Amino acid sequence: MEDTVLALRELHRKLLLSSPLDIDVQQYATLLTLQNLEPTLIRLDECSVDVENVQSARCLRDITALQLCLMQTLITKAENPMTEHNVRCQYTRVLERLQQTGVDAALISLSLNCDKVLSHLSSKCLSCLVLFQLRCQFEVNDLWLQYCLKTLCEYPKSPALVPCLTSLLLVCKGILRDQNLQQAATLLHLLKPLDKVFGEFCSSIIYQHCSTPCQQLDSDIHLSCFLDLLEVLVALKTKLKLNLPLCEQVLLITLPQTLSLISSSFSYFVKKQIILVLKRCLLNKAGEHFLPSLLPVPQISNPQVDYVSALGEVLLSAVRQGWLLQVPVSERCSSFGGANETSECGPDLVTLGAVCLSVLKALEAQVLLSAPSNNLTVDLQISMEHLLVFLKLHLGNEKLMHHCEWVSVIFIEQDDDMLEVAMSLLKMYIKCHRHWFNPPFVHESEDEKRSWNGQSHQSGSDPHCIFLLLLKNVAFDASVLLDFLISSETCFLEYLVRYLKHLRDDWSQFSFTCTLFEKLSVQQPSICSSPYTGGEKLGNESSGLSHTFTYIAISANNPTTVTEEKNKCSGPSNISSSKGQRMGTIRSLVDYDSSDDSELECTDKQFPALTCSQDANSIDTKMGKLNLRVSPVCQSTPAHAKVRDKMPLPEMQVKTVKCLEELYQAVSRLHGKKLFPYNPSALLRLLALVCSLNKTTSTSSS
Repeated sequence: MEDTVLALRELHRKLLLSSPLDIDVQQYATLLTLQNLEPTLIRLDECSVDVENVQSARCLRDITALQLCLMQTLITKAENPMTEHNVRCQYTRVLERLQQTGVDAALISLSLNCDKVLSHLSSKCLSCLVLFQLRCQFEVNDLWLQYCLKTLCEYPKSPALVPCLTSLLLVCKGILRDQNLQQAATLLHLLKPLDKVFGEFCSSIIYQHCSTPCQQLDSDIHLSCFLDLLEVLVALKTKLKLNLPLCEQVLLITLPQTLSLISSSFSYFVKKQIILVLKRCLLNKAGEHFLPSLLPVPQISNPQVDYVSALGEVLLSAVRQGWLLQVPVSERCSSFGGANETSECGPDLVTLGAVCLSVLKALEAQVLLSAPSNNLTVDLQISMEHLLVFLKLHLGNEKLMHHCEWVSVIFIEQDDDMLEVAMSLLKMYIKCHRHWFNPPFVHESEDEKRSWNGQSHQSGSDPHCIFLLLLKNVAFDASVLLDFLISSETCFLEYLVRYLKHLRDDWSQFSFTCTLFEKLSVQQPSICSSPYTGGEKLGNESSGLSHTFTYIAISANNPTTVTEEKNKCSGPSNISSSKGQRMGTIRSLVDYDSSDDSELECTDKQFPALTCSQDANSIDTKMGKLNLRVSPVCQSTPAHAKVRDKMPLPEMQVKTVKCLEELYQAVSRLHGKKLFPYNPSALLRLLALVCSLNKTTSTSSS
């Protein structure tokens, strides 16, 4: 036995160095052959008290584990093009000899062992062998395929479910990672026999775990492996465009069925995995967490079958039936598994963010693919109300200024998901905003326009609020926005271009929103914000924002309500520029001291004045009627009315435009030196236009 260990160690040394084998390949094949393993695979706790038997069993177990690891290394070296050709040929001949001795059957038998380590290693080694045969020998291992079919057919009586699912998962992942294996004929030969059997297995495992109580640990392991395999099959469909019934069934039938598992008695990590898999599928990013580099996501070739929208419809139907109230959200997990400190307590933001993003992507697919109708806006509002109730239920300790702030609170640590959410909300707002102004459906009156703006705030989807809060979280630092633009991990470029186009056409509402933020920053704390607790209802009249955002829905012909509410302010309303009095209570994405010390300055020459599509004087007139300008004293007299017309722009608006100016200069400088990764001409034009609109408004008001 000692000689065997020494020989295996010598082989390990040669494999690490990719050295040629100095003896006949048959001897190495014999050294790695897994023969007569049943006596060695006994459980140590059932061994005799005899010390020699225990030591012998442990040694045989270690030798078997070392053999499995060396087989995987041998396969890796035989496939590596960096290995010398003659050495690769030697390694390949060793593997061929092992196949002749029936190593695949031995690996399948070993995977059924009660030793979890040996079972897992044998499943990995078997998967490597199957992939090696696909790459180098261009054939599918029929013994492995029959083993998978038999295991799936015998469920729930088969004891080999976890090793079988693990092997299937590793083989599919290997196909996704290797473009040489992504051939239609090979994949059809590999996956087509599993179509009927796997479909029946999916329905059986979901029904079995929902209706029949079983051991908690086994159920969690089974479902976790099952969910991993589902995601890989979705990735094969979306990234490789496989027209296999197996992959289509997973998207259209199996994934929607997993929503019912949320209300079952499984462990929290399994339910969290269901939500994360659902989110990645709706984002068309299935498999991104295990791929070395995310493959470009192709567009769905058949417009008649939109799998994302079909999955989204099922999710939205469940949301409207109260599914969100069944979703569990535990306390925030510690990074290293320990107990959280008091400062780190709070809900699991990963789960909350995944739920929110899944619902929003489903809503986006429904809104963008639907024809304009009155029901479209109603469905959007109902779904957003369900989502906000769910968030409010789990954000009991968070203080939100108003509904739109939930985006910044939930995604404070996930900037890529935050920008996805902002993008979805912006697209839906533009679609529903246009429909609201559409004369055949709703009369285009001033009251209805302002009423729609109020609904966008109450549903937490106002694009101006979300953009302003995003800038506030990065301390209005243009360098952070520049990082977002250069990074390929976020959709910030597309979002910024879309928002700037919307801002160009909706500048007056942007000014209203900035003024409203400034008004909130000087109100009493009891008026400007109230904590969210699980016992309250959304839209509670005790919340200061509920009153404040109702102002936008008030007709300009009746500003008395705004004036009366404003007269309740009992303190000075001067705007302080110190960092300690900045609006809001949420944390920043980065800890910059200030964005006012930037070396970038914008001059009038860089942003020539452009003609506004709307008269700036009329904007100021309407803002004056609504009494939204901040006056030095909280009074409403004719003398102060004249001063109010000459007040400077809101501080939030000044900081926002200054940040965009700095971003314009930074991008222009990099683009002039040919250091920017793409052509930003369209973005620069939009930034210049927005800054010019601000200067035109400022000049008109002065």
